[in-house]
Amino acid sequence: MKRLLAVPRYVLLLIYIAVVVFPIAWMALNSFKTTREIQREPWDMPKELAERASLLADAAAEIEQGLGAMPEEFPESSDEVLEVSAVLARLSAQPDSAETPLDQVSPLTRVRLLAPEMRETARAISRSQNMSVDLREFAESGPETLMIFEIPRYTSLRSDLKAIQETVESKARAGVFGNYTEAWTTTQIGSAFLNSLIVSFATIVVLVPISAMASYVLAKFRFRGSNALFMLFLGGMMFPQFLVIVPLFLQMSGLGLDDSLFGLTLVYIAFSLPFTVFVLTGFFHQLPDELAEAAMLDGCGHHAVFWKVMWPLAKPGLVVVTIFDVIGLWNEYNLALVLMRTREGFTLPRALDSLQMTAQYLGDTGALMAAMVIVILPVLVVYWLLKDKIHEAMLAGAIKG
Repeated sequence: MKRLLAVPRYVLLLIYIAVVVFPIAWMALNSFKTTREIQREPWDMPKELAERASLLADAAAEIEQGLGAMPEEFPESSDEVLEVSAVLARLSAQPDSAETPLDQVSPLTRVRLLAPEMRETARAISRSQNMSVDLREFAESGPETLMIFEIPRYTSLRSDLKAIQETVESKARAGVFGNYTEAWTTTQIGSAFLNSLIVSFATIVVLVPISAMASYVLAKFRFRGSNALFMLFLGGMMFPQFLVIVPLFLQMSGLGLDDSLFGLTLVYIAFSLPFTVFVLTGFFHQLPDELAEAAMLDGCGHHAVFWKVMWPLAKPGLVVVTIFDVIGLWNEYNLALVLMRTREGFTLPRALDSLQMTAQYLGDTGALMAAMVIVILPVLVVYWLLKDKIHEAMLAGAIKG
């Protein structure tokens, strides 16, 4: 019988692993892969990104060597033109087949395969190939009129190749954490991480004390309208956000608080109050009234009773609501989408959404995976550090002695 009852538990555990744990593990694994490797070998262990640093460093050195063989000004003699044509052909040659090893393809092609987010590389390959052919024809026929068109093209291409070489060197220095460096800097996940941190911290600092004071009054004092006020808070939990999106945006715009972290913090405080008050009211209900009465007999007023007696005793509940509020704020997307328009004010979910669209356009799947890990990791760390506190809070009041 016990074995029979254990079957549903194992089934649910397997479902949880398949639906939650496995996708997160797969995402973390692919955050250390190149986009090419994710598309070709999505289930294998990462290999290319570990080699990408050396391969990109070699490609950057070859591009720099090619630039050194190209004069800064447009070549004058036919021999110099042919030399430059050969250099451009070597830099941009396409592989014979898709199975050609990465260390055997031309430098620009290697960069395009290892860093597809550098879309300018594909354009540089095409321009280099075309110019290589044009220069070879120019050296053979020597029409003077062609030089008028080739000089600006040559100068522009040489400048672009120099910029690509410098960017590739930077990517090579990032090594195995290249996707994380790309996500943190180039895609501005770093600034969004800071914005989410500021907004979440500011919201919690204001939200928890205000909610605790309101919950204490609702739990310990009976006055006309107290039940209606509590039901008003409870109704706030049941009211869908999307119903107030339009009037909320118009109101915040009228106050000049749209597209600002301060305005977003105020909105987060307002929308987080119902849940926080609802949970804390239950915790304050469990605290014995005799403690408050004893404190008042010792000369404490209501203010002192709350901060010196009730607040410390309610710490388990405060920990619970703080953690759940932080997780909710950290993952909040709808309000940030409506109120924050400029990239400088994006929070993490908003920036991640923008990165997802950009990554699909650029083909930078590895950086998108790394950005998702960056978003998830702080929540997992906080929960792991405070898991004992959470368990204690959940059990608080369950056993009375």
